[in-house]
Amino acid sequence: MFNDKEPLVSIILPTFNPVKEWIELAIRSVLFQDYKNFELIVVNDAWPQEVLSVIGPLLSSDPRILLIENVKNMWLADSYNIGIKRSRWLYIARMDHDDIWSDPAKLKKQVDFMDNNLEYALCGTALTTIDFEWNILDTVSVRIWDQEIRKHILRDSQFAHPSVLIRREALDKVWWYNPFWNYAEDYELWLRIGKVYKFANLPDNCLYYRINPNGVSSTKSFKQRWKWLLLTWKYRNDYPNFYIAMMLKIPYVFLPRKLSKLILKYIKK
Repeated sequence: MFNDKEPLVSIILPTFNPVKEWIELAIRSVLFQDYKNFELIVVNDAWPQEVLSVIGPLLSSDPRILLIENVKNMWLADSYNIGIKRSRWLYIARMDHDDIWSDPAKLKKQVDFMDNNLEYALCGTALTTIDFEWNILDTVSVRIWDQEIRKHILRDSQFAHPSVLIRREALDKVWWYNPFWNYAEDYELWLRIGKVYKFANLPDNCLYYRINPNGVSSTKSFKQRWKWLLLTWKYRNDYPNFYIAMMLKIPYVFLPRKLSKLILKYIKK
């Protein structure tokens, strides 16, 4: 199934108490990729047995899928790192149990880009947000090249976590996810990577990103926003437009959530 002449991708999918139908669709969207040289590492962070029974046939039918079971709940950053530790290949991709890769050519496009642009270590894509009922909420375009991403990254992450492909060499150089920054561990990693390597997004819409009221962005909203603010301060000397970012983020952190959502629209512009 693998072609040794092509670089290979390790896909990390941590999961905790997922909706059964969602995680099955997430895994199937990975298996439907045109690019076949990957391993899918599913990190079970204490999910119910009935969910495992639903996707068990997928796990047993494809040798590219590896299941790791945490003894206890490890939180996201540690689960990511457990998956990375077991990974073998040149690139790391991320997937979440409630999202779907909507473009079968996603991995192929990203691998081709990274192979031809060695100074880049992080590549995301555009996305579409959906709700519980599969209704489309928004089509989200992204900034494409390093210079424009860098101008705005203190204001907002600039990358959808389940869309990214990361160069493993870069991860080993700057190190992996930092558990101290749980709820904002992806944003903190991007900021570290960007101190050494270049950023990019593909304009292609490759992801259905589900807005989940039980997800971290909803249930841990204040903690996440507070850590975003701390990260803006921490990396103030490494990226431009620090003062603009702080002026936007301070009210976003402390105002009621409905008002903060309005501010977020301006942060993302």
